[in-house]
Amino acid sequence: MSRPAVREALRVLEAQGAVRSQVGKGPDSGTTIDRVPSDALARLLRLHVALGSFPIEDLVDTRVALERASVVLACRNAQPQDLARMRERLMAMDEPEIDRETFDQLDTGFHVALAGAGGNHLMSDVTRAIRESVRMPILAAMTAMPEAGKQGWPRIRDGLRADHHAIFNAVEASQADHAADRTEAHIRAFSVRMTTAT
Repeated sequence: MSRPAVREALRVLEAQGAVRSQVGKGPDSGTTIDRVPSDALARLLRLHVALGSFPIEDLVDTRVALERASVVLACRNAQPQDLARMRERLMAMDEPEIDRETFDQLDTGFHVALAGAGGNHLMSDVTRAIRESVRMPILAAMTAMPEAGKQGWPRIRDGLRADHHAIFNAVEASQADHAADRTEAHIRAFSVRMTTAT
């Protein structure tokens, strides 16, 4: 690999927040791996997804594993403010005339709030990064759905709403196994719809 290619790769990683570069001498000089903040992690994953680096099946399996674990932790650790944050997103998603893009943003927000309620910051950051990395493909699938019929957006939207409420109710009732099973079923069912819609 040529030096210009390495320099360009380091510039991209620095722009993404994964490394930092400082001129000078001593232990703080040169290029070092930075603590990877969640925003940088999300940007890197979005880039990988956009480049087709991960098959959708891998993303779905990873989301299922992380979100099952997150929802179990949320059943144990969710505070009233966590439940309020999730409830706020649910109520906004229930608006009758909500457009698909706003629904998608709120859907992402619900899953991120659910992961955050577990109290494990690393798991929350990785879940957030993965969910945000698939936000645009999910929106594309929602946009491609017809206005009517069994596979139409209104029917799918209502199913997603019901899934989210069932997950929330299980978390609020501290029913960890039920919440985890509902979360997995929700993710897997929509991923199937996503691949057939696009």
